[in-house]
Amino acid sequence: PKYSNAICFLACIATTFRQVSSVDVELQPKKFIWMMQSKEAVDLSFLRSEASDAIQVVWGVQPPDQEDTFWLPNSTCTEGRNYLLQRALLRGRASGGYLYYIYTEDDAE
Repeated sequence: PKYSNAICFLACIATTFRQVSSVDVELQPKKFIWMMQSKEAVDLSFLRSEASDAIQVVWGVQPPDQEDTFWLPNSTCTEGRNYLLQRALLRGRASGGYLYYIYTEDDAE
């Protein structure tokens, strides 16, 4: 996909204070979460790995029902980014937290 060549991004570092235990060694949390905004749903599988998750906000055409895709019709860029960050923080709490929160847009090449 066109996104794999180069992605413009802004990374925000989140500080997580946790005690290291044997469970942490076995269940390492993912370090990155990609947060994309787009007019239409985009396949984000190329951004997902053992070290990263990906979620997206769609502001235009209503996307099919998917776990990591959220519809915010006619939202502004700022509203979409704030929504994505809220979702990422909630998801991170459940999985031990992310180190990097990366924003990107669907038209990044």
